[in-house]
Amino acid sequence: MLFSARNKSSSVSGSAPAAAGVPELSCDHVQENHIKPRFYHSWGVFFVFKELTREPGLSWLMVLSALSALLSGPFILSAYLEFAVNKVIYSQDLSLFLHVTFLVFILILFGGLTEFYGNKIAARANSRICHQLVLRNWQRLMYTPAAVFSGLKKSELTSVLTDTLETLQKHQLFVLQNSLRSLFVMVFTVGILLSYHVLFLLLVVFFMLLTCLLPIYIAKGADPYIEQEPGRLADVNGFLSSALAAQTLLKTRDLTGIVNKFKQLLLALATTQAGKWLIWNFSFNVKVTLNLLSHISILWLGGELFFRGVIALGDLVVVYVLSSMVVPRLDSIYKIYNYSQSLAVCYRKLEQLTPEKSPLLSSGKVSAPAEKITSLRLEQVGFSYLQAGSSGASKPVFSGLDLDFSPGNSYLITGASGSGKSTLIDLLSAVLTPDSGRLMVNGKPLLPEDKGALWQRLSLHDQSNLALKQGRVLDNINLFGREVNQERFQLACRLLNFTDCLHKPVTELSGGELQRLCFIRCYVRDADLYIFDEPTASLDAGMEQQVVELLAYLDNVIVVVISHNKEIKTAFDYILHVYEQGVQMSALAPAIELGTASPAGEGL
Repeated sequence: MLFSARNKSSSVSGSAPAAAGVPELSCDHVQENHIKPRFYHSWGVFFVFKELTREPGLSWLMVLSALSALLSGPFILSAYLEFAVNKVIYSQDLSLFLHVTFLVFILILFGGLTEFYGNKIAARANSRICHQLVLRNWQRLMYTPAAVFSGLKKSELTSVLTDTLETLQKHQLFVLQNSLRSLFVMVFTVGILLSYHVLFLLLVVFFMLLTCLLPIYIAKGADPYIEQEPGRLADVNGFLSSALAAQTLLKTRDLTGIVNKFKQLLLALATTQAGKWLIWNFSFNVKVTLNLLSHISILWLGGELFFRGVIALGDLVVVYVLSSMVVPRLDSIYKIYNYSQSLAVCYRKLEQLTPEKSPLLSSGKVSAPAEKITSLRLEQVGFSYLQAGSSGASKPVFSGLDLDFSPGNSYLITGASGSGKSTLIDLLSAVLTPDSGRLMVNGKPLLPEDKGALWQRLSLHDQSNLALKQGRVLDNINLFGREVNQERFQLACRLLNFTDCLHKPVTELSGGELQRLCFIRCYVRDADLYIFDEPTASLDAGMEQQVVELLAYLDNVIVVVISHNKEIKTAFDYILHVYEQGVQMSALAPAIELGTASPAGEGL
């Protein structure tokens, strides 16, 4: 049998030259500065700056934010006008005026440059934070079946992740670029006003606080609508996707029910968005009104003090220009709050996608070093699913199941759709916990805290064929911080005719090319347990044979493959047939009955 000829691995495990055109892969960039985010902050802005403390450019960002705030228009122009009113008008020294004007021009230019470089550092930090968030979520996504993630379907899963990260990246960038600068503007404003009449300080600070806090308080009323909006949008997209996928629109003559349902979903979405924008617009109008009131109040107070001889004309000009330019600039504080609301929702969405309670690597660490897997055994395993619509009733899938898996052997799992094939590999990979019995690894029961160690030694090709569509093919293959077997990578690209696809965007791949990408990503990672769920479903007969041949080179490891194609069974050491009455394992010896099973729902 093909899988018995394990000595073939010598042809690829030595120092064979790389195939022409196939690049070397490295995972070093994934391992450095790996961010392990936490998702418990009520305001997204707190998370942003918590993660920013891990970035090397934080100190530069603070310095540049302070300089750009100090050299911004409000402070430079107000000082310039005070000089012009108090000095130049009375002294008539135009040469001094020209020198000061040139200096002001240089300072404003320098302030613009500091703002530009501060924004550049913020953009780089934002890119790194988002990149690590993508790696974290997609790493978990690829290591375990999509069913673990709150029961989301592939389309829903990728849609939630893509949309959430896109919104997060945009809003987080604004927060990074403007939060520190706005804070320094407020601090410098208060510091400058301390040198003028105390009434100016009290009045300006009062309107600064009122302009910041009152609109934010009003905008907080939009929180429920912001929470509901992603779900409403997902309902609309999910309904359309389901209807089109099932060809409901083509098969049904009477579309009244479908149209009415679609109208209901659109109305719910429109109502949610309208509620959000009405509150935000009212909050914005309140802020504009407060800006106007601050200008009028300062002119009235300054005029009274000037005509009473308490302050000079230059003082009035400075305070008015400073307040009229600073208070409107506090719009960014209002936007930062609104965006922080959005960021908090985004982080909660990511938390739902990879919750701490799910059987995943929550911290990227395991309790003990991952030792090599020398044996796997399902011992007296029983498992049932809760039946939909029945109060507590369960539907048994497996009962008293005993199966042994050892390195150097290959196992083909066959059976009808819904018989429990995917459930079997989920039990084997510890994604599901059996109701009875246990999973034995190297002769010892697998404890919950040791699942991470097992997954470190596992490489999984899930039938969902999940891929990060924002990147290239190479980005997906090189997605994790685990070593890539260069020889197997070269061989797989050559036999599967995949070299020309390596630099393509994932969105340009055909169904068969996407299937090959996901197979190669699983195949090239060093592991002790390889699980391939329908690895040839979208491939033609010739390419399917190449996949089977590639599996033969996986030496001294456990290889488990689910497939409906019985034509390839001669290439495997053992056949596990999952059917209504049980699970039957066949080898070179006569078939042996192992445990019992009953019909299951669709496999996970």
